[in-house]
Amino acid sequence: MEALDLLTGISRLICNAIEGVDGCGITLLYEGVPLTTAFPAELAALDDEFQRTAGDGPCVEALWSQSVVECRDLSEELRWGAYPAAALGCGMRSVLSVPVDARAAGHGALNLYSRTAAGFDDDDRREALEFADVTATVLAERRKDDASGMARGWRESLARRTAVAQAVGVLMARRACGRDEAFELLVGASRERGEEIHLTAARIGAGSAGS
Repeated sequence: MEALDLLTGISRLICNAIEGVDGCGITLLYEGVPLTTAFPAELAALDDEFQRTAGDGPCVEALWSQSVVECRDLSEELRWGAYPAAALGCGMRSVLSVPVDARAAGHGALNLYSRTAAGFDDDDRREALEFADVTATVLAERRKDDASGMARGWRESLARRTAVAQAVGVLMARRACGRDEAFELLVGASRERGEEIHLTAARIGAGSAGS
């Protein structure tokens, strides 16, 4: 199994295992760049695009500080610049980010999203920390056993991020709008097509899809 598929599978498992979690992303550093995979897919794009451009967000804070970061209500959040509005645009209301120490695979963060305010209780936080430990162990072993496969996965994730960033730029120019609105348009187009956001982004970047 490729690294990207492995992380997506873990994200999906966590969504199903922790009550109240509506989305999950796993971010790891690859050659100094934070890259995210998630379920559902638009949350991976959210973590990558907005935290890359703003250099801030709960995932980035948890990753670099290796401490738990939580926002109980994104509609009242004053941290992280444009990130809260973007997460709200994806239908999320609260977020919990916990650190992942994957040793040889690098530091990272496990990001949990809820569609409700104050979506996480003490049991959820405990389970999130347990899953972060399991994720770290799996990734460290995977890195040791198949370094080339991990690298291919990160390169694929980076290519998806690039497609999203390019599509956002195209929509900003096409609609004369800001980055937040352009990203929301991209998410909406992806949902309408029923496809992963990077595929919609590639169509927009190639001039074959509109929004």
